[in-house]
Amino acid sequence: ESSYAGPLTDGFGAALYFAPENDNNEFVNAGMISGTLTDVSDGVEKGALYFFTKDSSSTIGSGDLRMTLDDSGNLGIGTSSPSQVLDVQGNINIPVGNNLAWGGNLNNAIASSSDSLRFYANVGERMRIESDGNVGIGTTAPTEKLHIHGGGIYTTPVTYAGNHDHWAL
Repeated sequence: ESSYAGPLTDGFGAALYFAPENDNNEFVNAGMISGTLTDVSDGVEKGALYFFTKDSSSTIGSGDLRMTLDDSGNLGIGTSSPSQVLDVQGNINIPVGNNLAWGGNLNNAIASSSDSLRFYANVGERMRIESDGNVGIGTTAPTEKLHIHGGGIYTTPVTYAGNHDHWAL
């Protein structure tokens, strides 16, 4: 069998184990999903799910927790106590050509390509950072370190810092 269910003795509750066969024809625990009660008060029981995978130095259930779905619906990746609907501890990789959007569409998004990072608000591109470091606001082709098109800049006060390359606002 490549999976089986059974109780745990380390406080996690019942579990579903995933045990594929290795090169020696032995079944080895590769992963586990464990369910446990987080509040055992009669009539108000709450549960959580814990997702484990095995690395080369661990046994299932001993420090290899990868993901948690807690009793309030918060999902934690890399944390056993998520504090938000999605709580990621660690870096997130969004491959080039994919977008980070909110509001259910690309009206408000951060998009990437091989040569730029683009910021969208209310359906249109509002700002971009090119791979050469140029930043464009109101333009999709910035030609300077800061290229603003179609509007003014409001500052107070402006002072010269004694060098043609440095201004203080």
